[in-house]
Amino acid sequence: MKLLFSAACLLLFASNALAREVPAEWPEWLREAMIREATTKKTSDFSIADDRISGEVKGKFTEKPALNDNFWYFSTDIKADSDLSCWIFPQAIDSAASTAAIADSLISINAEELGGVGVKSLYHQEVSNYEGSPVLALEWVYTTGPEGNTQIGFVKVRTALVGTTSVICGHSSVGYRETFEQAFDHLLENLVVPRDQDPYYQALHSVSINGTPVGFARVWMTEDEAGDTEIRTTDATLVAVDESNVSTSDGSNVEFSFPNGELINQYVSSSENGSLVMNVQADFVEESWLVTGTLQGKAVEVPVAGNVALTSTLGQLLRVRDMIAAEEAGAADLTVWLPDIDPTVLSTVGVEITEGGKGKLALGPMVFDAEFDRHGDLKRGATDLGGMVMEITKVWEQGAL
Repeated sequence: MKLLFSAACLLLFASNALAREVPAEWPEWLREAMIREATTKKTSDFSIADDRISGEVKGKFTEKPALNDNFWYFSTDIKADSDLSCWIFPQAIDSAASTAAIADSLISINAEELGGVGVKSLYHQEVSNYEGSPVLALEWVYTTGPEGNTQIGFVKVRTALVGTTSVICGHSSVGYRETFEQAFDHLLENLVVPRDQDPYYQALHSVSINGTPVGFARVWMTEDEAGDTEIRTTDATLVAVDESNVSTSDGSNVEFSFPNGELINQYVSSSENGSLVMNVQADFVEESWLVTGTLQGKAVEVPVAGNVALTSTLGQLLRVRDMIAAEEAGAADLTVWLPDIDPTVLSTVGVEITEGGKGKLALGPMVFDAEFDRHGDLKRGATDLGGMVMEITKVWEQGAL
């Protein structure tokens, strides 16, 4: 992997986290390098994980797919100065933490020969959607080498959650941004992954703060033989702390619900910057709800309520859907378990519908100006978090309730 270009001025690296354009103040030679692209007609087929995962990737293999612990790794020559590197995890992993970690690893590997990383700056951050698969992207520009012979490096990483399979690719040369993105999209387009059961309803929401896209939340609902629903919610956020650091958060929420929307049980785990901070579950045991698991590394076993019916995510959507269908203003308070707010107590989700699917959504202390769709799902919502505006927008859906 190559570092390519020498540089005399480190002050060129202003953060460009929202834009795709090369900064006008950069020198012409660097601007030209950043906009160069490449093409290749060659492709390589692969089949891994006992033929359960297969696909096609751009370029000729420079390293064929090989199993390493819990992932498969391969690289191809896409005629873009350095190889395309890809990691496929048959089981879903933390999208945000993995994106940041792979980027840091590529930077460290590239800079190691020249004495380590000098200045590192976030160039671009992105949250997108490829046919229902959430995609996170990070691009970093950095320097390495001794004073007087400083060189510039550029790393691009994209991560997608395809079903329950995680896909990560990276590229380490200045420029070739569209080349890399197209190679990643080509892999997603041709990827075949196992699906134990197709969801009857799925939705993808993007999350932004002050207009900057920072993460996603994906919901899958499948039905078992008894007619009960399994609801899987996966979320991830990447937030720039400053020009050289990002903070990551990843979460998984699995609920089992009766057809009427009443919760059977719920399992929640969350990580911050790659470290597990919560892994808890709520079960109805002997006429009472009991929360067990670990919180901040400590074991917990807490009774949170008596014989109280809790509302699942499915139940929340069904209730809002029915309120909208009634075409009348109304409000409802639903008793739920929101461990991200406080796993040791029950919480309330408040919904207020005014007209045309618009209204308010209260999640514990957060109150959103909201608009709901025909499923009762959040179409868009915004809330003020002490000077920061968080927005949640539905960007993809499939199926119906």
